[in-house]
Amino acid sequence: MLVMLVMLALSPHPMRNPRSRTSSAKYSLPPQNSRKRSERIMFFKRAVRLVRPLSASQRGAVLPLLALGLVGLLLTTLLLVGLSARVTNQATAQSAADAAALAGVMDGRRAAAELAAANGAELVKFDAGTNEVRVVVVVNGRRAEARAERRLSVDPGS
Repeated sequence: MLVMLVMLALSPHPMRNPRSRTSSAKYSLPPQNSRKRSERIMFFKRAVRLVRPLSASQRGAVLPLLALGLVGLLLTTLLLVGLSARVTNQATAQSAADAAALAGVMDGRRAAAELAAANGAELVKFDAGTNEVRVVVVVNGRRAEARAERRLSVDPGS
């Protein structure tokens, strides 16, 4: 991109070249000072030199940068895989806790423990009230808590 800008700046343009046949006096710019033009050319030459490699001894400098980039990519991948496993375990634990709480409010502790085991969880705590149940389950080291409440419903049609 920089090379294209340099080429564009150094190329003759009908608007900048008063000797061009396609430009008219109406649209042509006044001739530029030759010193300013040479300064501009030197600036762009320096810019191009910065973009190009300085010597042939730097040809292998890309390999260490590539290795660092790959190590960074690998570490990022490992971090994301670990994070996704943790989030998945937490979601599984919460689903098992919700299901165990619903089963527990309807059929008691034994039903809650069976449903938690069916979801791959272990029922750690079960507190039953009159119309309410609180359960705590553990799945792969992730702990989740849920609460369920039994409500009496009245059919408005009767």
